[in-house]
This record gives sequence, structure tokens and C-alpha cells, in this order.
Amino acid sequence: KELHVSTPSVTIIVDSRHEAERLVVGTLSDGSSFTGCKSVEELLNGLINLIETWQDAIEPEPEKANAERREREQMRLEQESAYQEALLIDQAREESRQQANQEAELRANEEKLFAELEQRMQQVVEEENETRRQRRLQLIPAEPADGAPNATKIAIRLPDGTRIERRFLVTDPLQVVIDFVETQPPSEDGTPAAAPVNLATNFPHRVLSDPNASLSDDKLFPHAMLYASVREP
Repeated sequence: KELHVSTPSVTIIVDSRHEAERLVVGTLSDGSSFTGCKSVEELLNGLINLIETWQDAIEPEPEKANAERREREQMRLEQESAYQEALLIDQAREESRQQANQEAELRANEEKLFAELEQRMQQVVEEENETRRQRRLQLIPAEPADGAPNATKIAIRLPDGTRIERRFLVTDPLQVVIDFVETQPPSEDGTPAAAPVNLATNFPHRVLSDPNASLSDDKLFPHAMLYASVREP
């Protein structure tokens, strides 16, 4: 009958007829058996072999145990290295994200500051232009009354297509008409109605080049239609 044990067992059978001869039967924990020996010396050797065999069965070989331990240690080191590498990658990504946010914020602040500065410069230019316009406007003689002698009525088509008109004295120089055109108030979007201009008649086409010539000399009476074009710098 097969005997299952968790620890090795040893059975010594003594032949009453031959006490010097003994039979040793050993059973290991895995069910395998050990048989042998007849003399006392063989008995001792058998017991030793049985114990060694049992120890070999339950204890791993030192080299194998060391290899397993090294393998576990290597695995632990690799896991630790992978964790540290992943941690460094996450830190680098976070630093990159923070740097990108800081750069974006800096650009936004710079753009805002530039826009404010540009707006302020534009405001200063408009204020200076308005100041000059008002000063030139004060130098223009008053408009003659309707039906006044020596008065002429002149209409001017501005470069943007706008039509303006006003009465002048025939003795006024052409510069008065030029000042009247160039001092028109800016449009609703802030654009001046006319930059420095040249004036010309259409039929016949004639550029009025002398700003000191009187309107009478330029034959701009009793009425006239002029066209303004932007003067080249």
C-alpha cells in the first residue's frame, strides 16, 4: 500500500536470524522510496543519504536561490528605474506646460501693452492734427453772405467722393480754398476728410498750381466746380 507523508520516514527491519544484517527502507515526502544497506555501516550511510536526499528535495540549490534572488532584485531595480524615468518625464512635461503658459501670458501682456501704446500714439496724433486744423481754420476769412458783391460759390469734390461747397471772395487767394478743403473735420471713423491736396478744374481740365493766385485770376467766378486729389509727398 502506498504511504503519503509530509516528512520522510525511515523503517529498519532486523532479521532475528542475522542481527548483523538490517534492511533500511526510507520514504520521502514526495512518495519516492529509498532502499538499501545490510551492515551497520551501510545503515549509517543510508541514513545520511536519506537525510541529504530529503534536504535536497525541500531546500533549493544555493545557486538557484541566488539566481532567483538576483532576478527578483533585477526586476525590482528595473521597476524602480522605470518609475523614476516616468516621474522625470512627468516633471519635464509639467515644467514645459508651465513654461508655455508663462510665455503665452508674457506674449499676451506684450500685445496688450503694444496695443495700448499704439492707441495712445494714435490719440496723440489725432489731437495734434485737430489742434493744427483748428489753427488753420481760424485763418480762413469769414464766408461772404449769400448775394454779396464780389462773391463766388465754389463746390469741391473730395478724394473720398464727398462734395462740399462754400462762398469765397473773388479776391481771396487759392490758398484759402485749399485751407478750407484740408481743414474739413474727420469722418466718423477718425479718418481726415482730405490729406494735402491739389485742386483742378474738369472742363477744361486745368491744375491750379499757384496758391497765391486770386480766384478771379483763376477765373473761378461767379461759380466753379473743383476736384481735389491727394498731393504726392
